[in-house]
Amino acid sequence: MDQPVSSAKVTASPFAVIVLVGLVIAFLGADYFYLNTQNAIELTPKHASVLQDCLCYGLLGALGCAALIWWQTSGDGVFRIVLMVLAVVLGFASAFQVSIAVTNVAQMRADFPADKTQTYRAQWPITAAYRFHSRKEGTTYSIDTTTLVTSMNVHRQDFDFMSGNSAPEDIGMKGDQVLSHGRFCANVVLQRAGDAIRLMVGPGRPLPSGSIGLCSPSAAN
Repeated sequence: MDQPVSSAKVTASPFAVIVLVGLVIAFLGADYFYLNTQNAIELTPKHASVLQDCLCYGLLGALGCAALIWWQTSGDGVFRIVLMVLAVVLGFASAFQVSIAVTNVAQMRADFPADKTQTYRAQWPITAAYRFHSRKEGTTYSIDTTTLVTSMNVHRQDFDFMSGNSAPEDIGMKGDQVLSHGRFCANVVLQRAGDAIRLMVGPGRPLPSGSIGLCSPSAAN
């Protein structure tokens, strides 16, 4: 007599579900914290080992979450494998993003103590400005400089200022590129504490509107 084939069932404990939801919240929270509360980009020192350390934390998070989900689920089937893969991805992303956010705050506080930090303004020579078009972000603008930060986002007002004060031969055919030839500079705010220098603009954010102007003779040279 043929025996009925029962479909494999996978059960996950409430704790496993809570862990997965917590990983999503941790990732989104760390990402929001990093992008919306950081108001500076550290230029020097480079802290080259930080990314490697955060990648290691991400791998540890992935392995830990995978083991936890395996322990908190039972049964066989594709669904359990999907949960494992989801745990690995979320574990890595959450641990990596949280470590990046925490490390950045710790480094900033260590490298720039309030009593030793000086604020000053500088002019950074611009090599060219660009206008980009994309379906996702719309129209964006950026500049290339000859300093520690080679590329920065800017507002349309600053791109239009360069375009309106440049010779026709310095403007690209579609108007999406403007060459500077040493005429334009980005006016930036910096902070220094010993050998540490940081640019006072948040990661991924454009320079304040009106930051681009004509270079002073000393900056142009």
